[in-house]
Amino acid sequence: REIIQYIMEHYSEVYGLEDLAGIFYMDKSYLSRIFKKQTGQHFSEFLYQIRMKKAVELACETEQKSYQIASAVGIKDANYFSICFKKFTGKTISEYRKENGLSS
Repeated sequence: REIIQYIMEHYSEVYGLEDLAGIFYMDKSYLSRIFKKQTGQHFSEFLYQIRMKKAVELACETEQKSYQIASAVGIKDANYFSICFKKFTGKTISEYRKENGLSS
């Protein structure tokens, strides 16, 4: 629970399982196994979902550009972020905002 809470609060700062394992002084393989057992998801899937949900929230609540949202959720590559956002929502940020009556 403590690890999940940490991820929820620091999703933009955690870049991989190794980072998280270091923070909690755990072996990366052990953390991976217990994380999957407790959550039913791999760490990377969990982090991806947290980041994309926050990206959707930012797309709805702000007028930030795609690259700004990418940075805010901890994804360094804006192009990769755009691919992830479209995969997660089925739409680009502009399409998502337009469909939801928001400016782009």
